[in-house]
Formats: sequence, structure tokens, C-alpha cells
Amino acid sequence: ANVYTMNVKAIGGFPFTYLVRVPAGYADASATASKGTADVMTKVPGLLAVTVSADQSADVAVKLAFTKK
Repeated sequence: ANVYTMNVKAIGGFPFTYLVRVPAGYADASATASKGTADVMTKVPGLLAVTVSADQSADVAVKLAFTKK
């Protein structure tokens, strides 16, 4: 219940950043990507910047595992 999956299209060699709202009752999240990498940065409290990058263009499943406060 604390995992959110985004299915995105990565373009090889071009990182893209998605903004994701942190749900009420949760503090932060870690990210994993089915292909390439997914990095999480907190820019503003309650908002995460998730940067997805891959060497080759591909459909990527990015899983965000949120931690409770």
C-alpha cells in the first residue's frame, strides 16, 4: 500500500524529471527503475523530484516506496 508505480517512456541519453506529491502521512520515498536509473530528490516539503534516465529508449516501470512519518 505504500508503493506507487509509474510507467514512463525513457528516451535514451536524455534524463527526465517527474514531480510527485508525497501523500499525507508519509515522509519521503526511495525509487527503483526496471531499466536505467531513478533518483529521488526533495526540493520542497511534500514534493519529490524523480529523475529517470536510461542509456537506450525504453518503457520503464518506476516504483516509489514511501516511508510513513
